[in-house]
Order: sequence, then C-alpha cells, then structure tokens
Amino acid sequence: MRKVLAGLFLVITIALFSGSAESQPIPSGSRTTTSDSEAYRQIQRQRAMDNRNQAEMRRTEQAARESVLLPQEKFGRLTEKEKKKIEALRAPNPEDIAAYKDFLAQPNTGIVRLLPGYNCESKYVVRVDGNCVNMVPGSSFHRFRNDALSGDILYMDGALIAEGFFSNSIMTGLGNISLNDVSLTTSGMKFLTEFSPTADLPDVKKQYSEISKGIITGNYAYSNRLAALPDMTYALRIVAYRNGNNVMKRINRDRIMGIEPAADSRNMMFLALKEDTRIDLTLSFRIIRKDTDGSITLVWKELSRKDSPEIIFPDNVELADFK
Repeated sequence: MRKVLAGLFLVITIALFSGSAESQPIPSGSRTTTSDSEAYRQIQRQRAMDNRNQAEMRRTEQAARESVLLPQEKFGRLTEKEKKKIEALRAPNPEDIAAYKDFLAQPNTGIVRLLPGYNCESKYVVRVDGNCVNMVPGSSFHRFRNDALSGDILYMDGALIAEGFFSNSIMTGLGNISLNDVSLTTSGMKFLTEFSPTADLPDVKKQYSEISKGIITGNYAYSNRLAALPDMTYALRIVAYRNGNNVMKRINRDRIMGIEPAADSRNMMFLALKEDTRIDLTLSFRIIRKDTDGSITLVWKELSRKDSPEIIFPDNVELADFK
C-alpha cells in the first residue's frame, strides 16, 4: 500500500510541474480506479488554478501598459485627429528636410523638431495659463529608441535634458562641426566611449549623481543637462538599464501585504519596461534651427548600440528609479 501511495504521489507531482498534465499517464503498476479519478481531479483543479493565475497576470500586464505614467508622458489618450494635428505642429521645416536629404538617406539617421516644455502638469494641477495655453502634448521630447516608453531627451527652459526612466545618460557639446565628421573617435568622445556602466545598484546611483553634477575632462563638459545652442553638435550616450527582477511576483507579494499604492505604481512602471528597448546607445545630433516660437530642430545619427547592464534589486529593496 505504501508503494502504491508513493507511486501515486510521484505521478501527481510530475503532472503538476510538467505543464502538460493530460500527457502524463499514471504507470499501470500503481493505478486503481479510485486513485486515477482522484489524481486527475487534483490535476484538473491545479490546471484551472494555473489558468486563473495566468489570466490575472495578463490582465495586470495589460493594465500596466495602459495606465503607467512615465516621464514626459502625462497626457491622456489622443484621438487620431489630435495625433495628426500634433504631428503637423512637430513637423520639421521642409527646407531643412531638403537640405539634409542625402544625410537622412543614410541608415540610423533622423530629423525632429522639439517645442519647448513648460512643466504644465504636476501630480495634482494642470496649468492652462501663460505658455501652457498652447501646449502641444508630447512635443518637447524625443525617443531615439523607437519603442521607448519615455523620452530619451527633453527640451525645456532652453536646455536639453536626458533623464529617461531607469536610464543613465551623458551628453557633451562637440562644437560647431558637421555630423558627417563625428565618429566614436572624434575629440570629446573618449569619456563617453570609455564610461563603464555598472550593474551594482549603489554604484549606479553614484554614477548618476556624478553625471548630474557635471564632469569636466580636458576641454569638454559632460552632464545629463546642457544648454541648447544653435549650430552646436552634441554627443549622447544612453544607458537604458534592463531589470532582472520577477516584477509580477513583486506586484502580487506587495498587494497581498498591503504595500502603499506608490510602490504598486512603481512596480507597474517596471513591468511596462518589458515593452521598452533597453540598450546602451551612443549617438550624435546637431541643432540646425531655432525658430521664433522657441522650437529647435535636430538632425541625428546613431554611432553604436550594444546590450545594457541588467540590474537586480534585492528582495528587501523596493523597485525604484535611481534618480
């Protein structure tokens, strides 16, 4: 009898963890009519529970994608008509497109017009006065990583700001030089190319702090915020870190434990990173126009891309950006 029970327990265990219970027959040497029936009922109950859990995970992931608010994306859903209007307002000057026709025909290049941002939205207030009267949603930032969830660069208060979510970015001004002359070996690029991003969370925070304060090496200044100057060519390195945690496990654990909503919101942001291109990207761009409305036009080209480091938060540390 003990052998029969032991054999049955082993079969049920294999079936539950194999992911294909229907294809796992019970060995003939240990099967009885009663044990078969009970075993398969238990297997079906487990399968039903797994299906419910998977459905809940899909619902949670979908909710994260639809509700997460990432930096520079604090506006609601837009209609197709509104999207087309914004595209028209953000469209570069046709003269600029014509002037850079040959350059833009090259792979991994682009042109974008940025309107100045005015911090028209905060957590509790949406301003509709002053410059905010004519604010165009999503017009002050640009994604160099096509499917990035947050902007890689923001134009505000006359400055270029590179502070994407869960990313460490470094910029420098290379001077009034042609983009065609910029490569990874151009003067001023050495600090960017030799920068070694760490995967250790405390060290990542330290690196971000040092970059934010500004670093001067030789004749060049490096930071994640620089003045936006016409006819200036810049270099930018974006280290969009990957996250190695099981975010769904964190979400379920924190909800069961009743963790405050702020933590749940941050977890959702990390869950949404699954849809983001997390890479280490180096590029160069040049401000070719500044219009009377304060907008600027950039042309850019990619110089290199590679895998970015993966950061894993310890179980006792909440998921959070390191800024």
